[in-house]
Amino acid sequence: MGEFTAPALRGNDSLGFLAALGVLGLAEQGCIDPIRLRWEGGLVPLAVFESDTYAGAADLDLIPAVQTRRR
Repeated sequence: MGEFTAPALRGNDSLGFLAALGVLGLAEQGCIDPIRLRWEGGLVPLAVFESDTYAGAADLDLIPAVQTRRR
C-alpha cells in the first residue's frame, strides 16, 4: 500500500481541508483509482493519502483528471 503526505493540504486551513476532500471526490467519481484520506499531526494536521494502486505522489496523476473536471 502506498502512502504519501500532501503538506499543502492542511486540516486547519479550510481551503486545504476542502482540497483534500476534492481528491476523495475525484476517486469517488472514478476519475482516479480509490484512495483513502487520514490526517496526521497535532496543531497542523496534514493530509495523508493511502492507496493500493498508487505508490506515491508521482504515481497520482491528478492534473488530467482536474483539467477534465474543469471543462
